[in-house]
This record gives sequence, C-alpha cells and structure tokens, in this order.
Amino acid sequence: MTGIKRLLFLTVIMLFLAFQIVSAAPIETTVSAVQDSIHFGDQAVFEVRIKNNQATGDTFRISQSGFDWSVRSDPLHHYFTGIDVAAGSSETVTLILTPLQYYKAGRYRADFTIKSEERKTSNNFSLIITIRPNEPLLREYLHTVARLVVLPPVVIPNESFNVTFNLPNRNPKAVSEFKIVMSSRFINRNVIVPLKPLETKIHNETFSLDPFLTPEKDVLEVKFYADGVFLGPNPIEEHYEIGAYSEIIPESSDTRKSFLKTTEKTTYRNRGNVKNSAVIELETNRIESFFTKSVPDQISFNREGRFYRVWEFTLEPDQDVTVTRTVSYRSMVVIVIILIAGVMFFYLMRSPVQVIKRVSVVHLSGGGISELKVIVHLKNVSGEHFERITIADKIPLMADVKSDHDLGSVKPDSVHVHDNQTTVKWEIDKLEKGEERILSYSMKTRLPIVGAVSLPGVSVRFYSGKDTKLLTKSRGVVAKA
Repeated sequence: MTGIKRLLFLTVIMLFLAFQIVSAAPIETTVSAVQDSIHFGDQAVFEVRIKNNQATGDTFRISQSGFDWSVRSDPLHHYFTGIDVAAGSSETVTLILTPLQYYKAGRYRADFTIKSEERKTSNNFSLIITIRPNEPLLREYLHTVARLVVLPPVVIPNESFNVTFNLPNRNPKAVSEFKIVMSSRFINRNVIVPLKPLETKIHNETFSLDPFLTPEKDVLEVKFYADGVFLGPNPIEEHYEIGAYSEIIPESSDTRKSFLKTTEKTTYRNRGNVKNSAVIELETNRIESFFTKSVPDQISFNREGRFYRVWEFTLEPDQDVTVTRTVSYRSMVVIVIILIAGVMFFYLMRSPVQVIKRVSVVHLSGGGISELKVIVHLKNVSGEHFERITIADKIPLMADVKSDHDLGSVKPDSVHVHDNQTTVKWEIDKLEKGEERILSYSMKTRLPIVGAVSLPGVSVRFYSGKDTKLLTKSRGVVAKA
C-alpha cells in the first residue's frame, strides 16, 4: 500500500506541474462582449485582453480566419500593425465587427488567431455575435436618424452649405413617402425621400442664405414622417450660428487720361455682414508722390526703400467708398524731364554688379570694440551673367580674421597679410543675372578700440561674357562702440 500511495502522490504532483505549465502559456487571451447582440448592418463590439507570459516583450498580430466580417480596431493601428505588450504585462484591444454579407436572425461565430512576431507562438479565440430580427423598427429607425443629422456648427451666409441626413431604413418594407420637415428662422424646407427595404441612403440638402444676415445663433428643427406617420415623440434640434465674415474688395474702377494728367476712381465695397476696416496700399515712387492728390486724403510712407500711398477707412455691411487719385505733371514738365533724364543716366552709368558692405559690433571689452562682424552683399542687377568674380576686402593688421561664418553666407576663400594690412578674398566662378550672394566673416581686434572704426569699401573685379574686365567698389563703413 505504501508503494501505491507514493505512486498516487507522484501522479498528483506531475498533474499539478502540468497544470502550471499549461496556465503559463506564452499567450493568454480573454474576451469580453461590449455589444454582441445587434441588428443586421450594425456593429458588434468586443474587448480582447492579451497577456504576454513570455520573458521578453513582443508584438502580437490579430488575424481573421475567413472573410465573413469587416474588422477594425480601436485604436485603428492595433489590428493592422499589431499590439506591443511588455513581458508579463497585458493590453486590451477593442474589435469592431460588421457583417460583409446578409445574415438572417441567429447566432454566428467569428474565428480569430493571435500570433507573436518574435517567438511565432499563436493562440485562437472566437467571438459569438447574435443578430436580432428587424421587426417593426420605425421607432428604432427614428433614434438612429436622430443621431445622424449633420449641420455645420457655423454657417457663413455668403457660402452655400449642406444639411446631411444618414437614412438607414431598418424596416423590411419600403417607405414610399419618407418626409423630412426642416424649420428655423432662416431655414425652411420640406423634402420627400423614398426608401427601399433595408436601404441605407445619404441625402444632402443644399441651402443659400441672405449674405447680409448678421451673426446670431439659431436652432434647426427636424421632423420625420414615414408614410404620413410622425416618427416622434420629439423633433430633432440642431444648434448652429450665423458666422461673421467681411471682405472689402474693389467693386469698380475707372481711369481717365489727358495731357500729362491721369485720374483714377476705384470704388471699394464691404461684402460682408459686419463692420470692417481696410487698409489700401498702392506702390508709388518719390517723384509721383509730389504730384498726386487724392480724395479721401492719403498717407505716404517708405518701406524697405519703396514708397506707398495708403488709405484707411471703415465700412458698414454693403457700404462703399470711392477713392479718387489724380496725378498731374502739367505744371512740372521741365522738372519731370530733368528727373527722367537723371534716372536714365543713373541706370546707364551704374555698375552691373552692386556690392554693399555692412559692419556690426559683436563684442565690447575694456570700454572698446573687440570683435566686428562684416557682411558683404553682392548682386547682379544686369540682364547678363559675369564670370571670374574676385571680391577683396582689406582690414588693418590690428585685427585678425576668425574662421567662423554665418549659415547661408559664403566664407572667405583666402586671407593674406601684406603691406601692413590683411586682405580677405572670395573667388566666385559665375554670377547669373539677378543672382545675389551674401559673404561674411568676423574680425577680432588685438586690442580694444575706443571710439569709431573706419573700414574701406570692398573691391570687386569681374569679367563679362565678352571677356571684358570690369571693376566696382562699395562704400566704406564705420562701426561705433
């Protein structure tokens, strides 16, 4: 008997160990139903808890055994790219199932496999879905429609907009006269939409409002009637508001010209439903500004070397204003001719390559300047390209050139010391028409400089397409502490 008892004891121990091994499977799957009883066309929802009993983290992918159901997850990436689960941890994924074919009322099973990417272990589980019969469902149909009336929360009155109805007829018979009644302070319309048995239809109604409606809140009341029967008990209420908008635009323009005189009239109108202000800018030049008069009065200003005329006014909705601008040179013919000749001479004599040198103080020490930043702006202002461009800048020996430079600028190609001064050079193979280059370097003084530092201009040598040598030079600059 003692041997039999020992054998029974060992058998119990082995069964216990086997149970422990089974319970410690690499993947444990627990399924709980959120919505497993549905009507055909609805969505079933389940929560699947995945526990990773492996020693390391892994990614688990869920796949359907068959193609009877449309499956997606929440979050969406869990079903398509997998679920990351740390070792000894668990994650829950929500699966949403929709039938891909017609099912009669009854219970159906959807089979799935969950597989790990690292260890290739897998586990199977099933989801049981009950499809309920579609018996008279007009009331249920109403509740579905009530959630699917879509109206923009803000309506801009000068733009058309849609009110959308998602109409899933859950009744197994046709609704020959499904009537939608819409009413509000600004929206009033009745529409009849026929529905086939079990048909899902998306219906849009487009509206256009008075563009000058003032901003305010409104409520759209929607009622549904199926073959003359009101699908109550209450109408649907969708809150929305008339949005504010305003745009002041030129409505008309008239130009009249005579001898050395031009008169322009432009009418601007507020095409909006709220008061608005506008600033009208027209680019001009220094010469024209002396001979221009306007009604209403203009303001002239200079911005980045350009001259502008500015009018500012405030308009109520649908209000307009006419700006009259008159340019007359009749009393200043001689001055105009002289100015035009001077401008022409300037453009004929100017260098085709412009160079500008700027300097700024970077550091001060001991009450004087210790470091400067030099920037050279090079621009081809002609209609042709130039080659073999050499830019040379000279600084006194009391300063050293630093090797760093600004991002986006070109650093020097060489630095030479001779004749008690340092020459910084850049070599550019080609400068296309309209092309610009920014050159820069830093110079550090050996001793602090008290007061101002005067630096000479930058010299530029370049060759045209006909191999003609040309020279130009920028102005000198002064840096002050």
